[in-house]
Amino acid sequence: MEDVVAVTARTTDGRAVAFLTWGRLWDPVDESKLLEVLAAKSSSCAGAPMTDFKVCKSLGEASQFEYFYEGLLYFARRPIPFGDSYKSRRKDKAAGLAQSGADLYFLGTRI
Repeated sequence: MEDVVAVTARTTDGRAVAFLTWGRLWDPVDESKLLEVLAAKSSSCAGAPMTDFKVCKSLGEASQFEYFYEGLLYFARRPIPFGDSYKSRRKDKAAGLAQSGADLYFLGTRI
């Protein structure tokens, strides 16, 4: 899983929606906890409730969604520290996403 990931889901009326968020917050490979948190925090987004959450293999899979480029710029402006501060940042980002949905960027529906 990458540092920034795209996730797709389905609204109750069957429309495809997507999100960008940080990827390696709970586990570098297992995405199950990330998907669990996203399902819970997406309830405030347009089209909620949503189902069928899946991590995309690449960010390119989400490029056809309405606000993809705005979301990409949002994450590109937030550099990832490496070294000693990486672990504390990862914990802070995980807590923010789980508690308030911080850094969960709604990309809208497919264009």
